[in-house]
Amino acid sequence: MGPTRRFIKKPLVAAISGYAVAGGLELALLCDLRVVEETAIMGVFNRRFGVPLIDGGTVRLQSMVGLSRALDLILTGRAIKAKEAYEWGLANRVVACGTG
Repeated sequence: MGPTRRFIKKPLVAAISGYAVAGGLELALLCDLRVVEETAIMGVFNRRFGVPLIDGGTVRLQSMVGLSRALDLILTGRAIKAKEAYEWGLANRVVACGTG
């Protein structure tokens, strides 16, 4: 199993550049803040390959974006861009490339 939030005592900030998909998204969801470059891509690609999320990523995703949006990402396996991730509340901040 991956890291579990209850064992981590300090704030975590994810600086996302490029792709944060599958396990990368799950690690980003574990963090307190997510700073995303404007060209970043996020998504739950696990279902494309039949691989389960194993460290509570689906629960965290639902609590951040709501059930309907979480199911959209989980069931379709589609990717979302930084702007949409910010609008959904998945990203806390969108920055220009190279400034994250």
